[in-house]
Amino acid sequence: MPLCSHQIWTPFATGDACVKTSNNPKETNDFIEAVSKAWEETAKEAEFADVSLAQFKFKVKPSLDHRAKIASLERQLIAARYNRDLADVVRNEECRNLSRPRRSD
Repeated sequence: MPLCSHQIWTPFATGDACVKTSNNPKETNDFIEAVSKAWEETAKEAEFADVSLAQFKFKVKPSLDHRAKIASLERQLIAARYNRDLADVVRNEECRNLSRPRRSD
């Protein structure tokens, strides 16, 4: 069955054999996890379109790995911004000290 560029085949589609995919990263991740979980729970040994569960997981692993890397980088960015803000407190205090008039002895 030919599929549109925005659709993929899934054994868990209801009615139509095509499921519209999303460009939303969270929805895509949720879809991958839902298909994996449903396949594992309902038909672990079955093959769909000549693809086993292990083959499917192997094929989607790069996507999941990149998502994990992005999540890690996002956490690092949050930490870096927090540390920058802490450093700015010190810098701001030093700048205030420099702008205060000094007393001569």
